[in-house]
Amino acid sequence: MMVQGTNLVRFLLSLIPPVRKLVSREPPPFLAYHLADIIYSYCFTQRLYNGDWHSDAIGSETVVLGVSSVLGQAGQPETVLEALSYCLERTCSPEYTGSRR
Repeated sequence: MMVQGTNLVRFLLSLIPPVRKLVSREPPPFLAYHLADIIYSYCFTQRLYNGDWHSDAIGSETVVLGVSSVLGQAGQPETVLEALSYCLERTCSPEYTGSRR
């Protein structure tokens, strides 16, 4: 069975159990915002390394920690906007764009 596009996303999401089934108590209220931060950082790093983060494992780990406020800066975003704004600010910085101001 070949699954493509939107159907692929739906299929993959159907494989992920709800958080409530993964933990024994109520998930923390900010978990979704922290996950948005972590997923953005992961995706950015994969894109930066063309999916080959193994070629520079320490460098890619540094990127993830530098982009994520949750993993690298002990940040505690309280909204998705706050989480993604920090990530965007970091990824648009000269450190990752290669531009100098």
